[in-house]
Amino acid sequence: AGLTVPRTRARIAVEGFPDVDVLPGHAGELLLRGPQIGDQPGRTAGGWLRTGLLAVRGPDGFVTLLRDGDGRDAAAPPH
Repeated sequence: AGLTVPRTRARIAVEGFPDVDVLPGHAGELLLRGPQIGDQPGRTAGGWLRTGLLAVRGPDGFVTLLRDGDGRDAAAPPH
């Protein structure tokens, strides 16, 4: 996925518990917040959009997608 664009924030939360962040380097659900996200269904009370994507953030802040919302490997081509 990469780095977030200016004014957008990303969090990696424990799957099923959007209010709890995973430990650094661990995988979890990617949550996004910022003006570019718009008003979409699936937002938590804190304004974070739950993407349903499994991701991990590296020490440099780079987000890597591991699995899409349908359970497919994010690197695999869609079928």
